Amino acid sequence: MKKLIIATHGELAQGFKNALELIAGSTAQEITTYSLVPGKSATDFMAEIAKEMHAQPEQQFIIMGDLYGASIVNAMLSLGHYPNGVLLSGVNLGLALQVLLDGSEVISDATIDEMIAEAQQGIRRIQLDHEALVDEDF
Repeated sequence: MKKLIIATHGELAQGFKNALELIAGSTAQEITTYSLVPGKSATDFMAEIAKEMHAQPEQQFIIMGDLYGASIVNAMLSLGHYPNGVLLSGVNLGLALQVLLDGSEVISDATIDEMIAEAQQGIRRIQLDHEALVDEDF
């Protein structure tokens, strides 16, 4: 069994959860979110997650943070050492959706690598041929 956790600066994590609920329905209600806001510390929710991971060693925890090298992911580094923990940075909606909808009890390392590669394909610069658009308008 797997558990999805999203941790971000500000309320972005809750925004991801809301968007995932819109796309995937009630499945997304099980996502746990953590938001780094003034007065909170990423180490505080890291400790909360570590306690839960220790108490549920049979459950896979997939923890997604927003920025590689930033305070949230840095605070979560030790969670990647748990045998039931997978730590990912650079969360985006495509990656979160893939993890959420994956039907397996535990996601393999190879599948996670495939998910990351696929999510990266969704990041593109879209350029329109402006000349063609002008020609079509007249």
